[in-house]
Amino acid sequence: MFRVEKHLSKGLWAAGSQALQLSYGIVAILLIVRTLPSEEFGSYILSQGIVRIIVMIGGALVYRHMVRELSVEDWDPKIPLNAFALSFLFNLAAIVPFILFSKLLSELLNTPLLATLLPIAIPLQLAGEFLKNFAQRLIISSRNTKRLFILNSVYFIILSVGLVYLNSGQEGISAVQVIYLMAIAGFSSAAVGGLLNREILKRSKAVLSFSHQKRALNYGKYSVGSATANTVANNIDSYIIAYLMGPIQVAWYNSAKVVIRFYQIISQMMDITVFPYGSKLVQEGRMEDLKALYEKILCFLYLILLPMNIVAILFAKPMFELIYGGRYEGAYLILQLLILGATISPTVSLNVFMFFSLDKPRTVLFGRIINVIVVAVVGFLLTSKMRPEGMALAFILGMLIQGVYLSIRIKKILPITISSVAGRVKDIYPFIKGLSNKRL
Repeated sequence: MFRVEKHLSKGLWAAGSQALQLSYGIVAILLIVRTLPSEEFGSYILSQGIVRIIVMIGGALVYRHMVRELSVEDWDPKIPLNAFALSFLFNLAAIVPFILFSKLLSELLNTPLLATLLPIAIPLQLAGEFLKNFAQRLIISSRNTKRLFILNSVYFIILSVGLVYLNSGQEGISAVQVIYLMAIAGFSSAAVGGLLNREILKRSKAVLSFSHQKRALNYGKYSVGSATANTVANNIDSYIIAYLMGPIQVAWYNSAKVVIRFYQIISQMMDITVFPYGSKLVQEGRMEDLKALYEKILCFLYLILLPMNIVAILFAKPMFELIYGGRYEGAYLILQLLILGATISPTVSLNVFMFFSLDKPRTVLFGRIINVIVVAVVGFLLTSKMRPEGMALAFILGMLIQGVYLSIRIKKILPITISSVAGRVKDIYPFIKGLSNKRL
């Protein structure tokens, strides 16, 4: 029988790595959102959306193939540096239009500060993120989650300490300062990553191979489509609000959205843990164990998340007032709606990585496209009538439809029912007992 706790040694290091991101998110809420003027915070959110889109698409296009190829002992020494070169070309090609048309984009989104951020600050941050992302993927390919924890620790400690330092000044902080700080943190963690990956880098050969790059692109074509759709769906809400109402309403909406960052961490943890373990079970033909893995993870997650979400919805208003000290009053209604939509997120994330494990990325792509269309079309219509609250409703609808679609598709492969998931409650005691007996 497949026992989840047997795989938690690496999983807990991965969880710790993602907890750093959550900790930084809390620091960011307290220091960035509370101190940046609304217009600057809205501009910062829009600029970070551009960086996230480029980083996520570039990673899906190149690095999933690299991680897969480096997972075997006799990997080709040409792979790492060819992946590096291909990713570099993509990042360069992706950022150039934003630089050339920064003024036009800032006018389209009613956000003048973007014309200042896009030509200098954002390319510098993107360079740091590009190098850090390459170092992260090399570590993931070697399945050394302790090293991943170290690399991410450097990044988030520099960011957190830097934010505290900037916030200690009498003049406060600006969006430009925060972005430059993120660039410094990216370059620093990439330098540490170079040391942690020195064995892989020493073994690598600096020989360009178009055949390697072609294979990477062929492998990543569905993955990049899914990543693009997912990243667009997660960021398009801010751009629609900016187009319709400007950066201040973007800040208003994202003051609530930044609080639900926790759900993104669940997805990232599944990418590092569920995806490789699920792939192993599929390759070994252990479909019953794959079904058990699915049911246990979903059951255990919702036993924790459902009570937490209910409490968060009930106490959203006082929690919002505590976090923001009276700023963005009334936006707690948006937070309640986003929490309601994010309740579906664990189901979506688990289905996504199960389909990746089953080598069915097209299903994930279709689900992501459905989500993008719903969020964009319904969000545009509702936001023009209901302001940011309408976009939150579109987020709920998009997440719900995507979750239903993926759940219907997964049932055709794994005979999973609501009762079979709920029945995994009986496995909680053996799970806890297994954890207590396991020395990590």
